[in-house]
Amino acid sequence: MLNYLTHPEALRAALPYPLEPIPDAEPIATVALGHNRNMRMFDGKYSNYVEIGFFLPCQYTSNEGKTYRGATPIWFMMDTMNGDKTEGAEGSVVGFRETSGWMKHIGNVRLGGTGDQLHATCEVRGVRVVTMDMHTTESIEASDLPSPAATDYWLFVKEIPNCNFSGYDVRKVIGRAAGGFSNPDVVSNLKRGTGTVHLEYLETHPVARLECLEPRDAFQFTFGGTIDGSLGAYFEIDDLLK
Repeated sequence: MLNYLTHPEALRAALPYPLEPIPDAEPIATVALGHNRNMRMFDGKYSNYVEIGFFLPCQYTSNEGKTYRGATPIWFMMDTMNGDKTEGAEGSVVGFRETSGWMKHIGNVRLGGTGDQLHATCEVRGVRVVTMDMHTTESIEASDLPSPAATDYWLFVKEIPNCNFSGYDVRKVIGRAAGGFSNPDVVSNLKRGTGTVHLEYLETHPVARLECLEPRDAFQFTFGGTIDGSLGAYFEIDDLLK
């Protein structure tokens, strides 16, 4: 993952309502790249897919008055290493989008590099939207990881429109306990370094103004999670239709 400074107005505009920016926090966006080599999926089979997308810092105050702070993942594009998009990517898009509200979509993601060097691209409808390079050589501890790997919650807005698009059948704020991503018992191969990201956008997309003003540190790590542990971390915060 690569953290970078962006425009505060762009960050606010990209957050799905009712999530809000964290007051007085630096507007740091994250481009995150993942290669899920061996995660057991909903059908019991094991996946091998890649994904790339954004994390944005945010908060939400529930109807009960509790404030949840963390990050929301948006516009994650998913593919498979061989490009056929059926070996885990398609199942993960449908499964996670319909259950917790992940903004996951099928895209053309390419990942390359060995060891400390990484190069990745993502294309959508013929437009190269992300070109990402990282060089991570410094070994670090799990406690050195920043958000969104080290944060309390990931926050989602799950929305399913009704049949004539005049309203919603489902509209909820969902949380995910995210502390496991900085747990030294399940995280390994931790490295820090530098990186660059070049962004182009489909003009109508809400992330279209998340310009990289200044790259910050890049991080690489291996997470040993399972689908069972992942699903158990999600919980409903508010039903916005009630």
